[in-house]
Amino acid sequence: MFIKIGVATIPPATMVACRLLLAAVILLAYAGARGHRIPFTLAAWSTFAFVGVVGNVIPFALIAWGEIVVDSGLAAILMGTMPVATALLAHAFTGDEKLTPRRAGGVLMGFSGTVLLVGVSALSGLGAEVTAQMAIFGGALCYAITTVFVRRFARLPDPVMAAGAMLAGAVVIVPWAFAVDAPLGLDPSWASVAAVAVLGVVSTAFAALIYFYLIRVVGAAVFSQVNFITPALGVFFGIVFLGEAPNADAWLALVMIVTGIWLVTRGRRAA
Repeated sequence: MFIKIGVATIPPATMVACRLLLAAVILLAYAGARGHRIPFTLAAWSTFAFVGVVGNVIPFALIAWGEIVVDSGLAAILMGTMPVATALLAHAFTGDEKLTPRRAGGVLMGFSGTVLLVGVSALSGLGAEVTAQMAIFGGALCYAITTVFVRRFARLPDPVMAAGAMLAGAVVIVPWAFAVDAPLGLDPSWASVAAVAVLGVVSTAFAALIYFYLIRVVGAAVFSQVNFITPALGVFFGIVFLGEAPNADAWLALVMIVTGIWLVTRGRRAA
């Protein structure tokens, strides 16, 4: 919702640059207040750069570009491949997140529930705009790769990882925004400015802290189930705020999604 408000008068590259810059400033202040310092070593900044670029800049750009022509329903299904890819990658590259039959069944059930929730008819658009669809799928794959990478290689404290990743992403996207958007000459609305502020503070800075904490505590595959919750929340908000009445397929899909998540997360420690 806030992205749609933001891009009404702020171009996508500039919006991404602003939200990453704002998040970086907040997270650097938070890390400093917690007594952390950002290390200036090749190993640390290689990790920051990978997470900042592959986990933020590239998927932000790919998904935003792809959704110009891809319907939201099909985009939701394409993004729903992220937990599937994460489970497979975690099985291959981590020692404690093997793909058991129960976990595999849960991931597939969650994905099937997502397809049913947004409508099987959305799949009819596959192939019509192949490049744009592959861009959205590429964004989902970037999220999966980054999640497993963080699980394997992020050894710094959560506030340091969050601040470093946002700063590294900003270093890449800010010059690009100046090159393609000439942001100093823009005249954005106050609504767009406020939307970008919310994105920077809540959806980027605060979310980054939650992201690194949860991957460390519950693992990559369990964390990735959030992608199945997103369309379910869309249905919930439609009921609460728009007075929509979901059909039987939607309720069945919600049951499938919740059951799939339960199968994936069952047996993890209480935290």
